[in-house]
Amino acid sequence: MRNFFTFLTCLAFSSFALSQVTPEIQWAKTYGGSDMEIGYEIIQTADGGYISIGYTNSDDGDITENKGWADLWVVKTDAAGTIEWQKTYGGSQSDVGASLKQTPDGGYIIGGSIQSGDGDISDYNGELGFGEDFWIVKISSTGEIEWENNYGGNYPDILTDLQLTTDGGYIAIGNTMSKSGDVVGGYGTEGNFFQEGWVVKIDAQGDIEWQRPYGGYEGFVQFSNIQQTTDGGYIIGGDAGYGFDGDFPETNGGSDFWALKISSVGEIEWSKVYGGSSEDYAGKITQTSDGGYIFVGGVYSNDGDVEGGYGNGNGDAWILKLNNTGELEWKNTIGGAGGDGARIAYETADNHFVIGGGTSSSDGDFTDFPNNGMQNKILMKLNSSDGSIIWMKSMGGSANDILFDLKTTNDGGFITIGSSSSNDGDVSGNHGSADFWIVKLGPDCLVPELTIDTTHTICAGEELTLTANTEAELIHWYDAADATEPVFTGTEFELPELTETTSFWVEAANYICKTDRIEIIVNVNPLPVLEAETTYAICSENSASLYASSPSNVIFWYANEDDTEYLYHGNLFVTEVLTENTTYWV
Repeated sequence: MRNFFTFLTCLAFSSFALSQVTPEIQWAKTYGGSDMEIGYEIIQTADGGYISIGYTNSDDGDITENKGWADLWVVKTDAAGTIEWQKTYGGSQSDVGASLKQTPDGGYIIGGSIQSGDGDISDYNGELGFGEDFWIVKISSTGEIEWENNYGGNYPDILTDLQLTTDGGYIAIGNTMSKSGDVVGGYGTEGNFFQEGWVVKIDAQGDIEWQRPYGGYEGFVQFSNIQQTTDGGYIIGGDAGYGFDGDFPETNGGSDFWALKISSVGEIEWSKVYGGSSEDYAGKITQTSDGGYIFVGGVYSNDGDVEGGYGNGNGDAWILKLNNTGELEWKNTIGGAGGDGARIAYETADNHFVIGGGTSSSDGDFTDFPNNGMQNKILMKLNSSDGSIIWMKSMGGSANDILFDLKTTNDGGFITIGSSSSNDGDVSGNHGSADFWIVKLGPDCLVPELTIDTTHTICAGEELTLTANTEAELIHWYDAADATEPVFTGTEFELPELTETTSFWVEAANYICKTDRIEIIVNVNPLPVLEAETTYAICSENSASLYASSPSNVIFWYANEDDTEYLYHGNLFVTEVLTENTTYWV
């Protein structure tokens, strides 16, 4: 018996294609008042919006209250940048916000540096009246203070970064000139105006679990950031110079990048410096998926570890890729004749690196970005294998526009914050002096081209393989439009046996950039019922009369199972004269 089938390929195609692009600005907004505002950190929140921190000197515009000269300012927006709420925190003196994170309860932990001992601030260690303390504040999801604590000694203690830790507490980092109050240990004598890095580990209620200064005698340390590493310890990024003994590394001259790996309780595991004979200032260090680190900043050197700089004395961006023990894997100096630098780097979904910084150059590596000598924000994507530039994006206007933070977003794009004094170019709505300037950019990766036949017709039980025409990294097939797990991954999907009309959905993806899901409809026709005797007996040298029937009476007779040419079309097939056993197919 032979199956009857029809395979129909319809000319119904769907195609989605975009080329590799430098990310485009989706929205850019300024926030502030008539005086000075600077934004230092921004994060995406669990509701898809954003929250940022910095400081304000204003009491008008977007700011509804000012408690003193400068206040910490926190701004919560929706996903489109519209303010949902904003609050100032501080006292009568100068208080500046530096870092914030969302906490598991939906609230936030914020950190900064204070000179006040009144208003929202319950205590202050700066007995001489000119130093700062670390200030850490736990606030609710709507900005109400739940608890606050200050940490420090008699001299300036300035917080630069604050992180959640896996034990439910927090770790803060910054710089100290104190040898009193909460600052215990370290080197040198209080009041000599040399500076050490300071790490403070606190529990969920803000009580100190351990603290430690890091530095040496007569040196100057600036810690930029801290990150908990996969082994439970921490990596610290900063710069150091002019000191000796203690924890102080032997520098190349001037100030060098300093990477410091410590244990979960602050013990030094390894310490390395990178730089040249001039002043080299570190931005942030971040652990990468291979267990190593990406470390960025700005350099004035063009010797020692620094190569390929423009040697003009205005500074270049310097990007270092380190292994898990701090050894250099590669480095890249990026710049022009103006002042250029990098502040922060993150690994992207495709395992390359996006760098945030600033430039006032319009030549060298920044030839494609005309600049009037003022600072613009710059984003750069670098190849993780060698640090080569994949793309660059400059943002700003005719005045100074400075980037302080960059984050990747859930949609594969990027969000930046800093300050802007412009009111032209990419910047609009300036309130006066400098404002918070937040820029949301879209994804940068390739959305693959996908072409596929979207309608097929087969008979029940017939085999069918669906083929996606694409050069995408991944092709996923689903049995529902909203399915979360694919039923198959690959270019050619061999369908299971189908007995009824069924839909499948396919998408092509290059990491986070993917096509819409395309529906493929497989129409399944039921097999016809065929009735026929399968064995006949006749005498030699006679013909046989073979009979078959079906509801449609569309019946074909064949000499062989795989023949494409039939012998007869109809119910009754009379064979030729037969002299031996013979098989026919219907």
